[in-house]
Amino acid sequence: MRTRLIVPIVVVLSLALLAPGVLLAAGIPEPATAAEGPVEVTIWTTTIGVGATGKTEERWSDTKIGALMAQESGVDWVFSYTESGDVETAFNLRLASDDWPEVIRSSQRNFVWLQRLLEAGVVVPLDGYYGNADYPNIAKLSPQVIDFWRYTDGSIYHFPGSVFEDPKQPWGYWAAAVWAAHPDYLAAVGMTTDDLATIEGVEGYLRAVQDAGLMTADGLPVLPITGGQNLSMWQVMLNTFGVSTAGMGFDDYDGEFIHFRDHPQTKAALQWVNTLYRDGLLDPEALSQKNETLREKMMGRRVAVIGDWAWGFWQTVTAGETPATEMVLIDYPQAPGASRPGVNITYNPYGGNGLLITTNAKNPDAVARFADYAYETGINRDWELIQGPRGVTWDYDPDEGAPYMTFLDSELREALFAGDYNKIKTLGFGSNPLSMQSEDMNYFRPRELRETLNWIFDMHRFYFDEPNVSIARPYDNLKMPAEGLWLQNAEILGRLDIEFFAKLISADSPAEFESAWTTYQDQLRLQGSWPQVKEEWMATLAEQVG
Repeated sequence: MRTRLIVPIVVVLSLALLAPGVLLAAGIPEPATAAEGPVEVTIWTTTIGVGATGKTEERWSDTKIGALMAQESGVDWVFSYTESGDVETAFNLRLASDDWPEVIRSSQRNFVWLQRLLEAGVVVPLDGYYGNADYPNIAKLSPQVIDFWRYTDGSIYHFPGSVFEDPKQPWGYWAAAVWAAHPDYLAAVGMTTDDLATIEGVEGYLRAVQDAGLMTADGLPVLPITGGQNLSMWQVMLNTFGVSTAGMGFDDYDGEFIHFRDHPQTKAALQWVNTLYRDGLLDPEALSQKNETLREKMMGRRVAVIGDWAWGFWQTVTAGETPATEMVLIDYPQAPGASRPGVNITYNPYGGNGLLITTNAKNPDAVARFADYAYETGINRDWELIQGPRGVTWDYDPDEGAPYMTFLDSELREALFAGDYNKIKTLGFGSNPLSMQSEDMNYFRPRELRETLNWIFDMHRFYFDEPNVSIARPYDNLKMPAEGLWLQNAEILGRLDIEFFAKLISADSPAEFESAWTTYQDQLRLQGSWPQVKEEWMATLAEQVG
């Protein structure tokens, strides 16, 4: 396995936690006695694509790991995938045709879907399973988790996945919004990372790179600063100027809730990036290039500085030592008007996906028993559901001890070490519908694999306790009205942000910038109903948080 291994693992931890869950509205059935062999349960995963065999429907027990875990857990999942299109369209088609399996896996806490499923009579409440002594591990879920998943009608409809065993653990997510500089180019212009502590220092470095006319070994010009596709740098730039973009876009600034669209520092941040653009310091392709192009530039040592999400160049820093891993991480530069960076990532220890049980479920209790099995804590059950039983396919490292691991199954070990993602999927690695989050296996893999992933491990450790990272706050988790303006206008508002941020950054003059800014404000109001959307959010905040 090469350093890329982290990619499938991280994706598996989020996407491949497929889905189950549901109960009977009036009363729960008597716990089923252990049947001979696992119970077959069908599940729609909401995952776009096909399974490891290239089919849109696969049985868990047809894989090596799945067969082991079906016997262990008592449920053999039959996964249904969405071959093409998008999840929203697939959901609408199923809703129109009333075509539902026994279980739906929602990839996030999607109460808009839930409301529509309830109106169509598709799913059932699971309240009877919570606090029930027959399901002791479900009963151990914290009040915070239960409150997070409780719908506005007072009932719970999900068995949540990716709940943190320890809400304060730094695992389970990546602090992946970074500032990084190439040390060779710093040295070439006589500077160090200490000189990048402020925005003025960063700009001075970019100008020094430009003035020096630095070239790569291949004879290509070094780009002072660039970014990923869809203008992904915009959030990090706003954050650097003290504006929070995480959660629902609001933050509490000295007792006043302000959204990033209305924060005066948003304009200041975009004006600074526009200055870089007009002065030829920002790679003009940064406004339109694909991440493949960004990765080529980083692997060619063409980038002097990047302030962006690492996702765009993830493959370059998860493949062992590469030209991209030469980049040195730095603290967010201090910007005028900002006392600290804004928050760009909140991690939610209360769960990130969930299983809903439909009225078509033949044995809802089997799903509940699976959830109870998955929620057993303190034994790395989440590791087992992803990669097989401890002592069979993996165990703790005999030299380093828990939580460091080693792989016992030679076929799995060979596939992981080779980075053979197709083989990894075929073996059933990660094809489980539900999991808790204990120690992150990405951090505690065999030594041979850890060395290839050092850059992203160091990235997370560098940033996870910095001001730009926060545990989810109550106002990040508001349950907006299913038919309300916030949800109706979210897509158009997001599109307007990207469209106008690109225009603002690429403005040819300060006057053109001001004109684009005025138009942006007008369109937020006219197309996105922004004043009314904000009003709804404030009312919901007062109602749900106080």
